[in-house]
Amino acid sequence: MAGWRRLYKREWEPAKERVEYVKEKIESWHPKLRVEMGFMADSTQQVLVGMPEGHEIGEPDLKVWSSKKKHIANIEVTGSWVNIIDKALWVRPDKIKWAKEHLIPKTWIWFVYKDKEFLMVAIDVYQYPIEEINIKGVVEHYHVIPQMDAHSADALKNYLIVCLRKCYLL
Repeated sequence: MAGWRRLYKREWEPAKERVEYVKEKIESWHPKLRVEMGFMADSTQQVLVGMPEGHEIGEPDLKVWSSKKKHIANIEVTGSWVNIIDKALWVRPDKIKWAKEHLIPKTWIWFVYKDKEFLMVAIDVYQYPIEEINIKGVVEHYHVIPQMDAHSADALKNYLIVCLRKCYLL
């Protein structure tokens, strides 16, 4: 089994809980918002070999739709059930690459930690360096972002409400 698979085996269920938490929070903002879980976010499998047909590496966890069936945003959920305190935020480069290749609708990164939540527009993350991070003996690559550069959930909420208004004015 690959190193990262062993490393994250126990994180699968908590990660799914974070995605479900974000889904419920977004849907609570407005009755016309609908959130669809992506393939990986809705999967109960713990180990996948390869990428299933019709899916791409780096796909976001959630797709946000207006009730008029207009796709208005993508959400990648990341983080951990730990206290982040003042540490930097990390995002895998493949997540940012996917967002850059799929600019419409906008993709947001939602960081969920035990003590804090942050948001970033995915394409804005390109400006941050990619660093090697050793996690329990496995070297991975992440964009490293200072917390002070991130937004609160209100930034996404306001963005989605504006998108809804546009959908219903058209």
